[in-house]
Amino acid sequence: LAFIFFLFSYHSAQSTYSVVLFLFWFLILIIDPNYIHNKFLIKNVDVKSDQIGEIFGVQSKKLFLVKLFEDRKSIKKFDIVKFRYSMQDSSALMIIGIVFDTYLLNQEMWAKVLQLKEPEKTEEKLEKNAVYKITDRSKCRSLNSEIKVDRFVGVIIDGSTIGKIKFEYSKKADDLQEGDLLELQVGGKRLFYQVISGITEKEKLEARNETGFIDGEAIQLGEWCNEDLSFRKFGWVPSINTPVFKADVSDIEVKEFALPNYKLGVIPGTSLPSVINLDDAISHHMALLGITGSGKSFLAREIIDQIKTNTKVICVDFNNEFVSTLTPSPPNIISDVKAGEISERINWINNELEKFGNQQDKRQISTKQEEIKTAIKEEIETYLSNEQCNITVFELPDVNNTTGILDYTKYFFRVLFETAKEKQNTGNPIKICVVLEEAHTIIPEWTFSGSNDRTSQGLVNSIGQITLQGRKYGVGFLVIAQRTANVSKTVLTQCNTVICFQAFDETSFTFLGNYVGKDMVKALPNLKQYHAVVAGKAVRSNMPMIVDLKRE
Repeated sequence: LAFIFFLFSYHSAQSTYSVVLFLFWFLILIIDPNYIHNKFLIKNVDVKSDQIGEIFGVQSKKLFLVKLFEDRKSIKKFDIVKFRYSMQDSSALMIIGIVFDTYLLNQEMWAKVLQLKEPEKTEEKLEKNAVYKITDRSKCRSLNSEIKVDRFVGVIIDGSTIGKIKFEYSKKADDLQEGDLLELQVGGKRLFYQVISGITEKEKLEARNETGFIDGEAIQLGEWCNEDLSFRKFGWVPSINTPVFKADVSDIEVKEFALPNYKLGVIPGTSLPSVINLDDAISHHMALLGITGSGKSFLAREIIDQIKTNTKVICVDFNNEFVSTLTPSPPNIISDVKAGEISERINWINNELEKFGNQQDKRQISTKQEEIKTAIKEEIETYLSNEQCNITVFELPDVNNTTGILDYTKYFFRVLFETAKEKQNTGNPIKICVVLEEAHTIIPEWTFSGSNDRTSQGLVNSIGQITLQGRKYGVGFLVIAQRTANVSKTVLTQCNTVICFQAFDETSFTFLGNYVGKDMVKALPNLKQYHAVVAGKAVRSNMPMIVDLKRE
């Protein structure tokens, strides 16, 4: 209005000059500036229908920041695009990529375009820095398969290390889960990583503009080595904005293997096996940990079934719940008759020890102790020499008090260790696996031991001695427990292979952190049923991993 007022204040409305100025003012008002921008920005040529914007900047050598034309409303994530960047060495090279993300900033649409292929030669006439959407359906299908758009998960972001990557999550089908296997390329090597967590984040763009995204974390498993049936650690970190994909291992043909190698399970969502050496697992002791119903007993039964061909198995289950699930039902290693005789001697000794020292029959106590050891040894020798029976159970006798039960158990383990040691020293070694079901009832942590603390601790010390030295004499342990808090750490720390199912208690997290690392411990509360974290000497891969133990 001010322009019109001053125009007609100084010039006549009938003059040609006034008419020209008025028309010029009117055109400025009605013309859309964005239309002018799209028309004349790129070398003053018409914007083609497949042009979506222009390159505004480069965030890395593979991630380009693109300012979208306002009239291009149909652009969405994972659209396939092509462009020629002005800083390329050759004008004949074309770059193929995808729209990684879109966002609104200061009322303008922007996009991040990720390069997913090496530049290739083309005869197409592409304007420098102009980004074109590929609309041909046949071409899109071909490129979608070639650059693996459907398996694309995100890009590496800062904070990644050799052992653990962080990635900005962006997947076409929102189906990524904890434990899933990822793959990427570093220096020509195909590396695998396993997802352990995800967290939502916000990024401040400018002033009050923000955008939200998800950061994922995955630990390195390494290169798959088919010959060794394991992953091999890689010693470097991927570059920022390296594309990350959900792994497709259909091209890997896993070779056949036999005992002592045993397929524990598979990496979730793949056919890659997690293989353990059962000889190492038992000889160096193994622990199965996790809440009730997570799959411990099922796996223990399967392992027992595998090792019984060359190992004598002794199950210690004071609640008789685990043993009752074994088929056929295993016999007691100590016959009822012998168990009764041993119990009578233990009761007599305990009654005698309750007397004053000067009233005790020391010689008779010593004699009965030797008789107990001899009786137990005869039963153990009978079982070890029986080629028709490889699984037995150690049952509690009918003893009058808890102290007597603990003494009975302590005698048994001491004699078992001495027998194994004797056979090793005489050149007749034999492999023995002791299964401790509900381990807290047999080897409690001292703060949880009931009854006579002294007697209970004596039993724990006896079993602890075997775990410390038993490997030299062929005696190994399979420890099954719900929580680490109430199980003897002397025994648990000797378990060189750990399989941990879902857990929630802080004590388990602290203890297991020394085995599987603090990052993997965070995954324990979220594990699915029959999923477990596996680590240790017997595992063929040298990195802790999440394994799916479900059976088809």
